Order: sequence, then structure tokens, then C-alpha cells
Amino acid sequence: MDWILPSNQKYYDVVGAFGVSDLVDWTKSRNMNRVRVGDIAYIYSSKPDSRILFKCRVEMIDVPKDELIDDSAFWRGGASFGDNGKPKVRLRRVAYSDSDALKLNCLREHGIKTQPQSQQRISPELSEYLDIVFGTQGDIAEYAEVDPSETFSEGHCRTVSVNKYERNPAARRKCIEHYGTSCLICGLDLGERYGEYARGFIHVHHLRALHQIAKEYEVDPINDLIPVCPNCHAMIHRLSGGEEMGTEELRKHLFQPR
Repeated sequence: MDWILPSNQKYYDVVGAFGVSDLVDWTKSRNMNRVRVGDIAYIYSSKPDSRILFKCRVEMIDVPKDELIDDSAFWRGGASFGDNGKPKVRLRRVAYSDSDALKLNCLREHGIKTQPQSQQRISPELSEYLDIVFGTQGDIAEYAEVDPSETFSEGHCRTVSVNKYERNPAARRKCIEHYGTSCLICGLDLGERYGEYARGFIHVHHLRALHQIAKEYEVDPINDLIPVCPNCHAMIHRLSGGEEMGTEELRKHLFQPR
């Protein structure tokens, strides 16, 4: 089961709590009487965020009182807010995202009618949408060549206008259902390499670059998309002689004798 848990940073600094530990003990309401270890819980932060910030996994049900994590430092107005005597579930942070795709207006398009006010199960549609959003964090959109003679300063804020070609998350899902989550270039399974934290994480590469097509078209998830690891994805988009390296060329380059 997947759940959505509302949080109000006026009372509880959930960002600060997860900033010092991957684990947080969360008050369990009656609505969560069917929660089980292994369930996924999404933390929704109300104003000023008005979005989902964290994806978590339920680690423990009804945490014993003498084992509760002391998070009194993150309760605004005193520890008494957190020490309410109600049952707690232990959550492990799986991922954080500040994607605009997790804002309330986007969630409404996938089944959320109003700002979450109580702990509740979420629909399969929303569950699938959130899984896709968190699973695509870090996908590569474009790369640019940089003049090595340039000097740079950092910290200045400026507005940049770019063209962004939207990906279809359903096409990504179909691609992964067909090929799996191992890189089709080097064979790397990020879950096997980095453990459960990275299980299922993979980039999806468009064999027909969207910025070159520059228009809407019907994508074939099997013939137009392939799953690739972040390293191979970066190498595909790395310009050589003004052109990107093809997937077959990269595969040959990777496995050729050194």
C-alpha cells in the first residue's frame, strides 16, 4: 500500500529531521490501521511548500515508547507537540525531491482533490505517477560544450529561458517493463551495485533526440527508448567531433580491449 502523510512545517521541521537522520517516527492515526512494514509513505508539506517532498518506506509499526527517536529539536514550540502518546510508525527516507511535478496542482491531475489534511491511502493512479516522478529524478535532458578557457563565478542568480521537451512517463514505464532496469549498454544494475536504496533506479534514453525532432510525435516505448545507467547516459550525450556517440558505438567502445 502507498500512503500520503500531511506535514505542517509551522509545527514540525520535517526537512531538518531528515537532514540529520534517514529515520523518523511518525504519529499513526486511525486511518493507518492497515499500514504494514514495507509500505511506501509520501510526506506532503503544506504551505509554503504545498507539495510532496519525501518518499519513505515503513520500517516498523507501533514503535515501543522506549525506542522512540528523540526529535524534540524539530518540533517548533517545544517537544510536547511530538510526545502525544499516540502510536508511531518508523519511516525510512528513500528519496527527496523538489520537482514541480509534486506540487498540489499536479497531484490534483492524478487523483488528489484537495490539499491532504489527514493520513490516507492513495489511489493506484497517483501511486504510479509518484513512482514515475521519483524514479526519473536525475534523468538527463541535454548537454552543452563548454569553452575551457572561460572563467566562472558562482552564486549569482539569473533567469534562463530554455526549450523543454516533455517526456511521457507512461512511455518510460512501458520501456522499463519491456527491458527491465539494467543498463542496455554496460549491463549495470544499480540495485545490485548500490543496494536497496538504488533498486529500480535507471535513466531512459531517447534514441531519437527530442531536441532534434523539435515537435510532438508518437513515441514507441520499445523501439525509441532504452534503459541506460547515468554513466552511459552521460557518455552517449558527450559530444565528440560535434556529434553524440551512438549506443552501439558506445557499447563497442566500452568492451573493446584496452
